[in-house]
Amino acid sequence: MNKSYLLFFLMFLFLSYYAIAQITPTWSSEIDSTTTFSSPRCMNLNNDDILDIVLGVGSERQEMQVGFVAVNGADGSLLWTQNTGGLG
Repeated sequence: MNKSYLLFFLMFLFLSYYAIAQITPTWSSEIDSTTTFSSPRCMNLNNDDILDIVLGVGSERQEMQVGFVAVNGADGSLLWTQNTGGLG
C-alpha cells in the first residue's frame, strides 16, 4: 500500500514540475510612470473573460500625471489611465 502512495506522489511531483516548466509569459508591459506601492487588482474590465490588471501608480507627496492604470490581460496593452489630479 505504501509503495502505491509513493509512486502516486512521485508522479504528482513530476507532472507538477513539468506543468510549471511549460509556463512562459505571453506578454510584458511597461508603464511610463513613477514608483508604486500599490497591490495590483485583477478583474475582467472589457468582458473578454480574461482578467485585466488595475494598478495605482505614484507615491506620497510626488507630483504625477497618472494615478491609476488598467492593463489588458490578453495582450498587455494599456486599456485606460486615470489622472488623480496632482499630489498622491
